[in-house]
Amino acid sequence: MNSLTDLSDRAKSIKGFGADAVELFGLEERSFEIDVRDGNVENAQSKVDSGIGIRIIRDSTPGFAFTADLTDRAIEEAGRDAIEVAKLGDKDKHLVLPHPVRLFRSKDYYDAEIATVPPQEKIERARKMEIAAKASSAKVKRTDIARYMDGETELFVVNTNGVAASYKKSMCGGFIDSIAEENGNAESGFAMSFGTHYKDFDAEEIGKEAGEEAAAFLGATPVPGGKYTVLLRPLAATAFLDFLAHALSADAIQKGKSPFRGKIGTQVGTEKFTLIDDPDRERAVGSQPIDTEGTPSRKITLIENGTLRGFIHNMRSASQEGTQSTGHAARGSYKTPPIIGPTNLFIQPGDMSREKIIGQTARGIILHRVIGAHTINPISGDFSVGGAGYLIENGAISRPTSKITFSGNLFEYLRRIVLVGNDLQFYPGNGNIGSGTIAIADGQISGL
Repeated sequence: MNSLTDLSDRAKSIKGFGADAVELFGLEERSFEIDVRDGNVENAQSKVDSGIGIRIIRDSTPGFAFTADLTDRAIEEAGRDAIEVAKLGDKDKHLVLPHPVRLFRSKDYYDAEIATVPPQEKIERARKMEIAAKASSAKVKRTDIARYMDGETELFVVNTNGVAASYKKSMCGGFIDSIAEENGNAESGFAMSFGTHYKDFDAEEIGKEAGEEAAAFLGATPVPGGKYTVLLRPLAATAFLDFLAHALSADAIQKGKSPFRGKIGTQVGTEKFTLIDDPDRERAVGSQPIDTEGTPSRKITLIENGTLRGFIHNMRSASQEGTQSTGHAARGSYKTPPIIGPTNLFIQPGDMSREKIIGQTARGIILHRVIGAHTINPISGDFSVGGAGYLIENGAISRPTSKITFSGNLFEYLRRIVLVGNDLQFYPGNGNIGSGTIAIADGQISGL
């Protein structure tokens, strides 16, 4: 990738073509993934991608173009294209670019070791997941997939206001879906883990977790429909938080697409519920010193003890609101302009273990995973998802249950959270999403 000085020079050149302000956003990405089934490699991919997105403002009108050709000429030609796009667009008086701000922190986002590990060793990591799953129970006969993944990203952002910043980050982890069989019945177990450093990924532990879950679900049956205390284990809980992130985006608020509009300072959940976005979390996949506009990302408490405190912003939404960006401009690629997205979004853990929460539940369902979370209505919060887990009776797990439906309204259930566990885990989604086990009173379950 070109140096920050070179990119700054290109931005100035593009401004001279007729733009009022110019931003260059560059990404250089490398990724590797390997799939194993029954000890055999079924898929192996290694990818490298790089490019630059050029965003300009001309007479308060945005223009955007991108190029994978990193020569000076190609970048400047793409800049001219962005200016032509702006001539056809609509004015947006709130579109602004940030000015430089000194960064005072430097966290451990990057592990150089990942790129030096031989592919064969990474293949063995995937195999270890599968071996551990089968070793966890004689009932685990096979795996649907065991995937190891890693990657690294270098991000660059410069603009004609003087911003010139870059950083590297890495990712490493994997997931496995194992199958247990008995008496003609089959059940699956799923587990995954992702972090920023190679040595932090415990392939055997992930495989063991998936295998034990698959074997434990054998013999699962539906339960009678009705109201239960519903316990969501971390993987299930984060599926719902993924959609809550949309409702806490300032863009959704300003477009009237969030039920939280106009509710700052009001109670939207129980006092047990505190929701935080923290871009500075150690060795977390979503951590970053700056966002994709070059604004320093900062920790923000969005909901505190059930009270709505704020939203996540990029520069445009902050300008419209008359406030400062929280550093949450996000992009999935250099090929798109920035939107708003979380970094490490999580429910603040409580002080109670999952076992103690189960022990305090007289009649409940603990859901290990949910199916169909993508159908949750992000505006109204209404949902109906499939699930699998265990029936809880008199403070103890009594039997596995499957083919059940958990339904209701996400925003109403925030007001029924009675306990939050201390078993915080993060999973990739719309950002890096984390939760412990949460208990919701009077959850609607449909079964028999």
